[in-house]
Amino acid sequence: TDGGFHLNSTILNASYPLQSKEGRRWSGIGISMMDDRSGQAGIFNTQEVAVSYAGNVSLAKFQSLSLGIKVLYQHRKMDLEGLYTGSQYIPDRGFDESLSSGENLGQLNDNFVTFSAGLHWQQTDRKGTTIAYWDFSFFDFNKPEDSFLGSSSQLPSTLVGALGFRIYHEGNMSIFPEVLYTHSAATNVFNVGMILRQELKSNPYGVTPHVDLITKYVFDRSAILGLQFHRENFSLGVSYDFPVVNRNVANTGAVEVGLAIRKLV
Repeated sequence: TDGGFHLNSTILNASYPLQSKEGRRWSGIGISMMDDRSGQAGIFNTQEVAVSYAGNVSLAKFQSLSLGIKVLYQHRKMDLEGLYTGSQYIPDRGFDESLSSGENLGQLNDNFVTFSAGLHWQQTDRKGTTIAYWDFSFFDFNKPEDSFLGSSSQLPSTLVGALGFRIYHEGNMSIFPEVLYTHSAATNVFNVGMILRQELKSNPYGVTPHVDLITKYVFDRSAILGLQFHRENFSLGVSYDFPVVNRNVANTGAVEVGLAIRKLV
């Protein structure tokens, strides 16, 4: 959906649960790393690493409350490697990358540390299927200085809130509406939709195989249609993101395919 603007992001996430002797998951730790290259030949370069921790508290039967915190370090710079300037051009020979580019963009780099935290509540049924949840998170709440040239500029904080609950369940059919709200730098984004679930057959001892039809709408931006198939150890899904307003020129449509394989160890 980049509308002709070059984007190349590589992200790695890993998480590990911490369990009690009785097998109850009481907390977990996670780490994530990202390398992002934007613009022609990746001229705008971002690397980051984050460490997170979350703890669970049991409120009642099938109800839990989780508190998570995250510390993130990010480094950004302008990188001309892969690009050439006229100072590196030799007549009748072409460009020589060993010559100086004549640019001093090496001074345009920035790094900072941010802190984020969130709270998540959920209720499940006996099988572990979520039937209701709410959560909210504050990202970058320490507002670090964010500028290449040393001028006074702070990274804005972001507030994210989400809510979902099952409003209909009859036989093998259920309906689960969801709302996602994001506020950052005086910009508000609402994402609303619902999941229509059809269970294929009952499984009292684990995850029941089911198919999800997912619909989402982002106000003044785009809509998403998705279809997912889930089993206890296998999931497969496909979705299509498409524009619904003419002024959203950057979104030209996108197809996403997801595959998940799970194994109990």
